[in-house]
Amino acid sequence: MKRVFSLFFCALSAFSFHADAQYRKIMTITGTGGVGGYGGDGYYASGGTLNGPQNIALDNAGNIYIVDYYNFRVRKIKKYNNNIVTFAGNGISGNNGNGTAATNAQVNPKGVACDFRGNVYISDNMHHVIRKVNALNIISTYAGTGVQGYTGDNGAATLATFNSPFGLACDKKGNLYVADAGNHVVRMIDTFGKVTTVAGDGTAGYMGDGLPATVARLDSPFAVAVTNSGAFYIADHNNNVVRMVDAAGQMSTFAGDGAFAYSGDNGLAINASFNYPTGVAVDTAGNVYISDSYNNVIREVEAATGIINTVVGNGFPGFGGDLGGPLGANLFHPYGIAVDSFNNIFICDVNNQRVRKVYTSTVSVGNDPLAAQPEVFPNPFEGDITVTDLRKNDRVCLYDMVGRAMTTAWIVDTDGAQTFTTGDLAKGVYVLQVTDAAGNNRASIKMVK
Repeated sequence: MKRVFSLFFCALSAFSFHADAQYRKIMTITGTGGVGGYGGDGYYASGGTLNGPQNIALDNAGNIYIVDYYNFRVRKIKKYNNNIVTFAGNGISGNNGNGTAATNAQVNPKGVACDFRGNVYISDNMHHVIRKVNALNIISTYAGTGVQGYTGDNGAATLATFNSPFGLACDKKGNLYVADAGNHVVRMIDTFGKVTTVAGDGTAGYMGDGLPATVARLDSPFAVAVTNSGAFYIADHNNNVVRMVDAAGQMSTFAGDGAFAYSGDNGLAINASFNYPTGVAVDTAGNVYISDSYNNVIREVEAATGIINTVVGNGFPGFGGDLGGPLGANLFHPYGIAVDSFNNIFICDVNNQRVRKVYTSTVSVGNDPLAAQPEVFPNPFEGDITVTDLRKNDRVCLYDMVGRAMTTAWIVDTDGAQTFTTGDLAKGVYVLQVTDAAGNNRASIKMVK
């Protein structure tokens, strides 16, 4: 690889000012819409097809895991090349394959979570178990006997029974939280494999605010999100609220008045109304994101004020708005959500058969050339290409029109223009993509050879 550093850009930057404006955009990262399907493995994620993406998780390396519900698989988008692959499941409904490669096993995935050790956990609501895929991609049963029930607290999780486990979350210590929806409780499995109930008394209902969480009542908890302080949030689905259990184990209602409606923006979250909250996530600042599924929006509660606002979706079911502002986008029954360390929001837009991402885009409002949109020349090209306006740690890669990477990804080591050798490519049409260190798209440029 050859590098060319533009003296013009270096000289000009000394006499320019840098003033960037940041704003949010939404895009589809995988899924092609329609009635859903299964395809695209081994290629760029934007060409992948899904069938019922219901939940999502990210590991510490930035890889993305998607519950592909009706394909009976968990899919993975690899951070280093943005390709989509099957991570677990062979496409057949079932509960077997322990001790083998996860892709050989039969699974019915519902929820997914990752711990800091590289383990991935998958809830199976049909077989009432939690599966674990270790760092070697070997699958095992982590919790549950396969029998529907509510037994085994204070003992080994493998001997306990569950009832339609849904959402999962891991805390910073590696403890796993399980929204045991059919038992109307949240349970925790510690790193020694011991299971306990941490919220709910096992009876469907809505009571117990201000009391220890284990004497309170929930009704079909769908999702759980854990904070670094030890508090956790519960999407209390059938009660139409979000509950919070603080670090001392006390239950409260965090958001929602229980009414089935869409109201309360710009006010206290406790006074807002939802229409079946199905997902919940927390960002690095402690802000809480709620998937308000049947209102077709994502809402945020600010940690500092307790004020709620809609941050994604215009409330009208459907698909639209990609590459525009998130408030103008259409969602269709969003389900699971996740937030990464850069506070990008990932949304399982289930009835659109897509996973959407809300990211921060930076646009120059001054004359700093390094804040400009990358460009490439020559185009058409024959051999080497020069890409302008790159930033340190940008990732540059050339893809064919079905999303296959045609070059090794180049990681930019300094700001400015650089020249790259494309190798012996066949004549055709390609796409050059530039992404920043957080994985946000800076440029996608059609190229012809």
